[in-house]
Order: sequence, then C-alpha cells, then structure tokens
Amino acid sequence: GGSWITPEKQEVRAGDKDVVIQLMKGLTISGKVLDPDGEGLPGANVWAAETASSKASRGAGKGGHDWMASMRLRTQTGADGSYELKGLPENALFNVSGAGSGSKQPYIADTIKDVAAGSKDVVLQLAVGYLIEGEVVGPDGEAVRGAHITAQPVDRKAGLRSGSTNLSGSSNRFKLGPLLPGRYRVSVQMQNSKYGNPPAQEVDAGSQGLRFECLHALQLSGRIDADDVQGFIVYFRDSTGNVTTSRAGRDGSFTIAKVRSDTGTLYAYRPGDDRYALQTNVDVGAGPHDLELKMGGSIEGIVDNLPTSKSRPQVYAYGSGFWVSGQVSTDGAFLITGLPPGSYTVQGWMSGGSIPSRQNVATGTTDLVLEFRAKR
Repeated sequence: GGSWITPEKQEVRAGDKDVVIQLMKGLTISGKVLDPDGEGLPGANVWAAETASSKASRGAGKGGHDWMASMRLRTQTGADGSYELKGLPENALFNVSGAGSGSKQPYIADTIKDVAAGSKDVVLQLAVGYLIEGEVVGPDGEAVRGAHITAQPVDRKAGLRSGSTNLSGSSNRFKLGPLLPGRYRVSVQMQNSKYGNPPAQEVDAGSQGLRFECLHALQLSGRIDADDVQGFIVYFRDSTGNVTTSRAGRDGSFTIAKVRSDTGTLYAYRPGDDRYALQTNVDVGAGPHDLELKMGGSIEGIVDNLPTSKSRPQVYAYGSGFWVSGQVSTDGAFLITGLPPGSYTVQGWMSGGSIPSRQNVATGTTDLVLEFRAKR
C-alpha cells in the first residue's frame, strides 16, 4: 500500500546474495482539500516537502531514508476531497500544500507548515483566484513569441503574490495566475531580440483582453567627444532594466544595436581610466548622442582571505542605473575608476565562495576591505 519504508540505506556489492531489506511501518499525513465554499475538492494536487530543519535533525542524506519518503510526497484527492500521504518517517516535519487541478475556476494554493508525520485532519483551504489574460503582438499586429511576462502587485505591502509565465510555444496568448484580488503591474520582457519591450500596464486581477504591442528593436548611436577613447565601454540600461553594450572606436563613435526600450541611462567608462560619461533620461530616437567625458573619482581596497588560486575575484561598484568593474591584482587589491562623485554599493564575485557587499561607499575611499567567504 506504499506505507512501508526502509529505516536506512544499505550498501551492497554486485554479486551479493541473501540481501535482507528490513522494512518498517511508515507514518501517514491525511486530511482534506476544500474549495472556497468549504466543499471537498476532488482531483486536487497535494504535495509535501520535508523542512530543512527536520532533514538535518534526522540526518537525511547521511544514510537516512528521505529518498524513500520523497517517492510518496505527492498525491491527488479522492471524490470527497480527502488525501493521504503515506510512508513518511517518524519525527519528521513537512510543509503540506494543495492546489486545484483541471478546474475551469483557478484556485489559490494553500500551504500548512511544520506538519508532523502521522498528523490527521490536516485541512487545506483553497481561495478563489483570478487570471490576467492577454496577447503580445508586433508592430504590424503579427503574433510575437519568446517573452517573459510578470505581474507584480502595485502595492507591495498589500500581501499579494506575484505571477509569471513564458511565451515559448506556438501561441502568443498568455495567462497569469491564479492571483488574489488586487491591482497588478504587468510587464513583458522580450527574449526575441527582434523586438523591443512594450510599456507595462496596470490592471486588476481578472482582467482579460490585454494587448501588448511591441516595436522593432531600436539602435542607439553616438560619439565620445574626446581624445584617446578607443576601447571605452558604452552601455545603455533601458527603463525596464535590460542592458546592451558596445565599445567606442578610435574616433569615439559607437553603435548599440537591439535596444529594447526608447528611454534609459547611457554610461561610458574604461577600466583604469579616470574619465567617465553619464547621461540619464536618454531618448533613443533623438540621437545621435554626443557624450562628454568628465574626471571621476575612484574606490580602492582589497579582497581579504582569498584562497591560493590563479583566478582573481571580480569587483563592481553599483550606482543609480549603472555599474563599473574594477581592476584586481593577484593579491586581491582592487581599484575602481571613472566613478561620478557619490556613494556606491561595492560587491565582489569569485567562484568557490561569496564576497558580501559593502554599501554607502563614497568615492575617494582608499581602504575598503571586502572579505571572501569560502563555501562550506
């Protein structure tokens, strides 16, 4: 009946005979899934995940039998909405969840945390959910595919959850949800470089017939008006957060292709160079854009506790709408130049561990210490 489990894993060799597997009686979590009217919901999906603290306390992954239990952590409700999750180890805690399946009415899933194996009458109460439906089209009304679509609550403090979906199949129509009642900001991030990102729309949960019209991707061109600018990195961060880059030629000219939004921030720098250029609220269609270099500040310091390795960490300074990478030596000393005056979040990256960020670091800082923390 699926309610027996092995108390521990056994190591055997190919060719072994008379291998005895001693079973023990597993425990069961049982209960019901109710629809928003309080009636039992047949055919609902029910699943459980053991909590991290429970796994740690019983040594899961170190000879424990969590792999046997995981085979029985998903089921469907019967005709009256009842369910049973069988074959669970004793002294284990689970987060139990339920969601509707195959129903025309979308339901919001319910989760009960820290349910002990052996618990009975664990009731999952589903709430009414609402969908946001629409389509994505090109400038000539053609169906557009290849996009990531998200719905974020307009009021982040309202206790609403976000939703997302992808347009990756043959249809350009989408459904977001189920969502709780409320106001949402729906945005489309194009993964098809042929098109730009359309403007976001604010709608209520349950809205239908949304239509996002994408324009063809734009091209941004201009020139850095200064001497010795070949190799300057020029990047454009559009109003949706998408970043596209280019490099300046010997005469300072640059072209950034496949820009997906018509406004954003334009920034230019070259590692080790004190100069920078920054333009905000850039109108892509109003180009070409001439960039004027200015003398910037710098941040320098060291990444401490580095492991013995030929690889070097990467260090970045993040500003408002742009970031700058620094030069790092083998001993971890770094220098970030070409920074507009102000304060920055400085963060490093290196495989094998993490380098926590430091915030509110002012230009002119010469003794910043970042610490490498190896994975355990």
